This record gives sequence, C-alpha cells and structure tokens, in this order.
Amino acid sequence: MTVTLSQPTKFSVHHWEITFTSDLTSPTFYVYNQGKRVVVTVGLRALIRSELEPHVEVYDVEATVPDQYTNPGRITLQWYHLDGAHRYRVEQLIDGVWTEKSIVNAQGDRYYSWVSDWLDDAIGYTFRVVPIDSLGNVGTPV
Repeated sequence: MTVTLSQPTKFSVHHWEITFTSDLTSPTFYVYNQGKRVVVTVGLRALIRSELEPHVEVYDVEATVPDQYTNPGRITLQWYHLDGAHRYRVEQLIDGVWTEKSIVNAQGDRYYSWVSDWLDDAIGYTFRVVPIDSLGNVGTPV
C-alpha cells in the first residue's frame, strides 16, 4: 500500500514519463495528474501528456482519491460519480442566472473534476454541477 514514485522525466515535447513501484504483489496503479485520473496500469511506468511538468500522484488502491489539486487564481470542482449520470453540466451563477460553463462526460471514473477560468480575487463566484442522464433528464445539482 506504499507507492514509490520517480520524478517526472520529459519524454517528448508533450509527454512525461513516470515510474513507480509498490509494496503490494501485482498491484494495479491509478495515476492522477492535477487531481484527475489519467492512467490505470499494471505496469511500472506511465506516459503523461502535459505541456508543463505534471503534478502526479500514484496509488495502488482504487478507493484512494487524491487531495484537491489547486491552481492559483482558479478553483477546481470535484465530485463523485452519480449512478445514472451520463454527463455533468458545470454552471456558474452570473447576474442571477445559471450559465453553462462546461460539459463533463461520464467515462466510468469514480469521480470527476473541472478547473475554472482565471478568477478575480475581488469577486465572489457561485458554481454548481448538474447531473444529466442518457435521456437528457436533469438531476439534483451536487
């Protein structure tokens, strides 16, 4: 249950190589970059696509969820998958109206995240995430 992780090594213009080991026998590794799961592998290395040096966390227990990754000047919303949801609509309250900012498609992950645009420190912001099923029915915001 202990993963040892190497420093990311630039592999190409947009790819970084990460190697890791575990004290478990034949583990499956769950690789996250900036708080989002990007690779599941039984190998001891992964290639991460990122123009900048990635912020990588690797776990050998699927139930482990990384701490919320922070982006200075932005916020990251994270939420667990809801049964029946096929996509999520991220909305921002602007002048009293909920306005769509992004659609995040469900892809079988345990949780999802979204990073805002640059935010002004002097302004208050309100966001919500709305689950939508395969028929387009809207669920209760999370």
